[in-house]
Amino acid sequence: MEAVFLQVLWVSLTVSAVLLPLLLAKGWLRRRVRAKALYVIWLLLALRLAVPVDLSLPEPPVEVEAPELSVALTVPAPGMTVDGESPWAGQDTRPQTEEYWAESPRVPVTVVLSALWLTGALAAALIQGGGYLLARRDLLRSARPAEEETQALVGRAAARLGLKRPIAVRRTSRVRTPMVLGLVRPVLLLPQGAEPDGLVLCHELTHLKRRDLWYKALLTAACWLHWFNPLVWWMSRAASENLELCCDGDVTAGQDAAFRQRYGELLLSAGEEGRGPTLSSRFGGSGRTVKERLANLFLTKRRGRALACLAVAVVALLGALTSCQPKTMTDQEAVDALNESLDWSLGNEGTTLSFTIPEGERDWDIRLSQDTFPEDPDVIQSFNETQWTPGERYAFLLPRDILLGYQLTLNVSLNGGAEGFTVGMTSMAMTPNASQTALEQLRSSITYDGERVSFTIPEGDRAWNIQISGRAEVEWLGGMSLHYLDGADWTAGETYSFELSSLAAQDVTQLTMHVFLEEQESEIDLLPYLPYVNAEYGFTLTLPQSWRGQVELLENDPNLHDVTCAASFYMRDAGDQDYAGWLVGIYRCTSQEWEETEAAGNPYDLPVLAEAGGYVFYAAGPTDLPVDENIPGALERYAQLSAQISALLESFTLTA
Repeated sequence: MEAVFLQVLWVSLTVSAVLLPLLLAKGWLRRRVRAKALYVIWLLLALRLAVPVDLSLPEPPVEVEAPELSVALTVPAPGMTVDGESPWAGQDTRPQTEEYWAESPRVPVTVVLSALWLTGALAAALIQGGGYLLARRDLLRSARPAEEETQALVGRAAARLGLKRPIAVRRTSRVRTPMVLGLVRPVLLLPQGAEPDGLVLCHELTHLKRRDLWYKALLTAACWLHWFNPLVWWMSRAASENLELCCDGDVTAGQDAAFRQRYGELLLSAGEEGRGPTLSSRFGGSGRTVKERLANLFLTKRRGRALACLAVAVVALLGALTSCQPKTMTDQEAVDALNESLDWSLGNEGTTLSFTIPEGERDWDIRLSQDTFPEDPDVIQSFNETQWTPGERYAFLLPRDILLGYQLTLNVSLNGGAEGFTVGMTSMAMTPNASQTALEQLRSSITYDGERVSFTIPEGDRAWNIQISGRAEVEWLGGMSLHYLDGADWTAGETYSFELSSLAAQDVTQLTMHVFLEEQESEIDLLPYLPYVNAEYGFTLTLPQSWRGQVELLENDPNLHDVTCAASFYMRDAGDQDYAGWLVGIYRCTSQEWEETEAAGNPYDLPVLAEAGGYVFYAAGPTDLPVDENIPGALERYAQLSAQISALLESFTLTA
C-alpha cells in the first residue's frame, strides 16, 4: 500500500506542474484554442492521474527513496491514566519493571499517510458514487416511459448519428432540459410537455456517440485517487465544461451562420441550470457556461496540437525525471540525432527548414547544395556561412521558387573530415510531395478583383475539405464572425468564389482558408490577397494590417469639393468636427492641372504616385490635426495610424 500511495503522490505532484499553468490560462486558451485540442489535453492528463504507473527507466541513475521517518505513539502502562492524574503523582520513584512500563512502538509516517490517503479515496468514492446512485434512483423513480411518437423521434435522430444501441426515453417533471444519465444503461430524460427540439436531441445523443459520460467517469476516478489535490478537482470541472464546447462544435460542424444562430437561441431559451449528477449531461447550464458556449459558436480558433503535445511531453519528462542522465554520443549517433531533428514546414512565404545541433564538443560543417546555377542563391550562401553551436536550433526560410524548382541536398561532416568521417545526407533531399504541390497550386490560384475572392481546386484524385472563416470589426455592429462557402462540394478543376466588396474587405481583420487534404492540415491567410481595388480609377492599395477595422474608406469623398478625390481614409471615433479623423486622400487630376500646380511651386509638397493616360495621381492629407483631443486615446490612435501612411502610398499600383 505504501508503494501505491507514494506513486500516486509523485504522479499528483508532477502532473500539477502542468495543470497549474493550464488552469490559470483556461479562459485565454478557450478563446484561442479549439475545444477538441483541450479535450485531448484533459484526457491525457486524466489518464496519467487515473493510471499512476511508473514511467521511469528500468535502471534509473538517480533513485529517490522515501525517508525512513517514524512517529512515536506512547502506550500507557497498566495502572496509568491519560487524561487523569498519574498514580505516581507526587512520588519520587516509580516501578521500573517491564511489567509496569511498556515500550513505545514506532510507526513509519508513510504507513500513516497511506492509510489516510486510502481512507480519503474510499470516502470520496462513497460520497460521490453514493450521491450519484441516490440521484439516479430519485430521478428514475418519478420518470415514466415517453410516448411512442417521442421514442420514434429519438430513434430517428439516433439513427442519423449512427447510434445502434437502443436508448431508453422517459419523461419526468424533475428536469427542465433533456438529460442523459448513466454509463452501462444510459437513459434519456425529457421534461414534461411538448416534443423536444431536434437540435437539443442531437446535442444529447452526440454526447452518447462521443462516449462523454465515460470521459466524465475517468475524470471522477482521477478525483477519487487524488482527492487531496485541489488542482485535480479544478481540472475535472474545466474538462466537463469543455465537453459541452466539443459537443456544440460537433453538432454545428459545417453549418452556416443561420444554423449557429438558431442553436445559440436554443441555448439561451434553455435557461440557467445547476450541476446535474456526476455521470450525466444536460443541454442547459449555468449562465457563465452558456455565455462561453455562445461565444464558442462564432469564434475561429487555432487547432492547438502543439499545445497538447507539449503538455504530454512535460508530464512524461517529469514522470521520468529521476531516471534521466546525459549520455555521450558517438559521432554516428550525433549525425543520426541531427537527422531525426530535421523538420521542414510549408508556409505562405516558402519552406522553413529547421534542425538542432546535438550537444557535445564537435566541429560541425553543414552545407546546403542545389543543382542550379554556378552561384548559389543568397539564402544558401547564408546557410553555408553559419557557425554552428551545439545545443542550438536553427531555422532557415527557403523561398518557394528555390524549393519547387530544384532538389536540395544537406551534407554533414564532422571534425574537419578527420579519419575520413563524412556523412552525406542525400537521402534527405527535399522535394515537395504531391499534396504540398497541390496546396501550392491552390495558393497560387487565389485572386481578388475588388468584388469577389476566387480560387481553383487543382486537378487530381484527392479529397478536399476547405473551410473559410474570419472576423470583421464593423463600426455600427461590432465584431462579427464570417463564414464563406460552408457546405460546398469541392470538385477538382472547379473554380469557386465568394462575394467580398473592396469596401467591406477593409473591415475584415481575420480571414483564413483552412485546408484539409488527405492527412495534411494547412492554413492560408487570405488577408494579403485583399488589397483595396478602385475599379473606377484603376488602381490598388494594400492597407496596413493595423488599419483594418479601425479606418473608414470613402470613395469619391463628398467632403472634398472642386477636386477629384478617388478615395479618402478616416480614423473612426475621432469626433464630430469637419474632416474628423482624416488621414490621407488619393487624388487624380489632368497633366495640365498638375503642371499648373508645379508652376505654383507645389506649395503643399504633394507627392506624385503615378502618371498615366494624361492623368496624374497624387496624395494629400490634412494640414491641421483633425481629431478631437478630448476623446481619450484619440491622439495616440491617430499617431499610430498616420505612421503607416507612407507604407500605404508605396503600395499604390495602377491596374489599367
